[in-house]
Amino acid sequence: FLKKLHAKSAVALSLLKRAINSGINMPLEHALMTEADCFTIAFATEDAQKNLKAFLKRRK
Repeated sequence: FLKKLHAKSAVALSLLKRAINSGINMPLEHALMTEADCFTIAFATEDAQKNLKAFLKRRK
C-alpha cells in the first residue's frame, strides 16, 4: 500500500493531508468545502491534466 501511495503526485498527497488534518476539526459542511477546494487545486495541476489526457486517449 505504501509503495502505491508513494508513487502518487506529491501535490495531490499534500492536498489530501491538508484536507484530512484540517477537516477533522471542522463541521462536516466546512470539511466538505475544504475537500472540494483541495480537489480543485489538485485537478488544475499540470500532472493531473497530463494524466487526464492519457486516460481519455486510452478510452477512444
